[in-house]
Amino acid sequence: KAMQRVLALHILNHLWTSRNRIRKHNKKIQELEDNEETGIQSETFRDQGFTRPTVLVLLPTRGVCHEFVHGILELMGEGANVANMDRFEEEYGPPPTEENESE
Repeated sequence: KAMQRVLALHILNHLWTSRNRIRKHNKKIQELEDNEETGIQSETFRDQGFTRPTVLVLLPTRGVCHEFVHGILELMGEGANVANMDRFEEEYGPPPTEENESE
């Protein structure tokens, strides 16, 4: 459990570092566009996109994954904005009990 927490903190450090870098690059790109300077190519600031994952965590089971993600969210605090959390809970959460299935 303690090792998972350390790993989660390490992952969050990578995510926040990457996020800060992207914000700085976006600001520089906007400044270049505003000043209409053409000397620097946009390739210099390529740090975003769906093909550039920041962190990949492979876990043995869905239950462990569910627990790990909730641990990360706990570390992030109440202000964490998570997309598709309902879908994640449905696919990785505990299976429904018989009481919930009959309703």
